[in-house]
Amino acid sequence: MNPSLLAQAIGGIPSSKSIVEFQSTCKISSHTLTIELLDFLIKNGIGNFSNSRVNFSAVDKLKVTLLALQHGCELGLISSKLDWRDFEFFTTVILERTKYTCHTNIQTIKPRCQIDVVAISRETALIVDCKHWKAMPTKSMIACANQQCNRAKIYMQKQKKLNVGIPLIVTLHDPSHTLVNKVPFVCIGKLPSFLDNFSFYEDQLYRVSRI
Repeated sequence: MNPSLLAQAIGGIPSSKSIVEFQSTCKISSHTLTIELLDFLIKNGIGNFSNSRVNFSAVDKLKVTLLALQHGCELGLISSKLDWRDFEFFTTVILERTKYTCHTNIQTIKPRCQIDVVAISRETALIVDCKHWKAMPTKSMIACANQQCNRAKIYMQKQKKLNVGIPLIVTLHDPSHTLVNKVPFVCIGKLPSFLDNFSFYEDQLYRVSRI
């Protein structure tokens, strides 16, 4: 399947309710090609269609995004089909499936701070920043890591029930560095594996303890 065509499909999920609407929203020129694409998606566990109707869930948008990545689609093209809300939702879905309790769009005052996602398991919180942009240069990754460490400190200052906060950056792309100043940068496609094996390298990561 053409990777660019998979990227086009992202724009039609989950809003499309008919094959005609899906073809129009995704800007696919051929009806035959649209049917081939839908068949391919269904074989990969994404959506379903019957007669002229199609049905997608919000999670299907995550599935087709990961499928496009697996097929080598250009990151900039995929990113253009997503907004920050999509990426935060995808990250939250994966975290909740790994038994974390998630809170999104956390805002604090004095000092002012905004956190994309806080994922809590027992007495540990992952302080998550979601970056669906293209690849970042090393200098930008360092700045991003430092900013997230500061957010983790601010968040933990206000907590009474949590013992540890760990900053985490989730990206659309495979980062050039997976650990920057002890802050992990994890491609969203590898996030489930990272969470499954978290206990093995937790002690290597930047940690903020409750004061």
